[in-house]
Amino acid sequence: VETELVVLSDANAFYEPDALKHLVKYFQDPAVGCVSGRVTLLNTFNVLSLSERVYQWYEELLRRLEDRVGATVAVDGAMCAIRKELYQKVPSNIILDDFVLAMNIIRQGKRIIFAPEAQGYEYAPITVKEGFKTRVRVTAGAMQTLKHRIGLPPLGQPLLLFEYLFHKFLRWMMPLLLLAIFAVNVSLIDQGAYLALLSAQILFYGLALLGYVTGSSVSILSVPFYFCLQNIAIAAGIWQGLKDRQSVMWDKVERFPVDGGIEKGND
Repeated sequence: VETELVVLSDANAFYEPDALKHLVKYFQDPAVGCVSGRVTLLNTFNVLSLSERVYQWYEELLRRLEDRVGATVAVDGAMCAIRKELYQKVPSNIILDDFVLAMNIIRQGKRIIFAPEAQGYEYAPITVKEGFKTRVRVTAGAMQTLKHRIGLPPLGQPLLLFEYLFHKFLRWMMPLLLLAIFAVNVSLIDQGAYLALLSAQILFYGLALLGYVTGSSVSILSVPFYFCLQNIAIAAGIWQGLKDRQSVMWDKVERFPVDGGIEKGND
């Protein structure tokens, strides 16, 4: 590669014509080592994709807030530009190679910037099974980075450590936290306030089960279902990652086909 900058992408990602221009302009600042764009899910009209869109909105909010305080620890591998000189080879058995690559750039003293005006699109998984498999794989990759101690933020930067803890690590640990909260509620069931909390949890999980059975896209059912599905997938990913059972190769995920271009009207 002879250029100073390298752009990483996914095979199923589509860029706006000016996306690269918006990515590269941030590199005028020598402190910037990586710039990640905004990739939006298209055709989000089924129960799975609508909930994915809510998750994506939350993820983008975190990235915007982190960017306001100086830098973010999150990148989107579907649209990510880096300085070639900062590239460090990632072992071939690493699943989340884009995340590790970005964290290596941070460890070299450079910042990651979120550029929401750099717009891209990709089609969402169309089945619950495919969405589940994707989350298992991503979490397994996260556990792999923890197990082998790669892609971790530098200890000397408290802000980045804080972002990593609350943006990444606690999300990976969410199934364990949910189990702990449920167990504590059960043990304190004889106290009125905790009984109310336990009842609320049971109601939430009941709505999730009903959402699974009916396949309803009504928010009161689809959101609890998606939340529980994601955390079950995270739990499975923790197991896969710690046991090194997750293949580094991506399986083809069934997504909405592209028929003559990007249908932004379905966004």
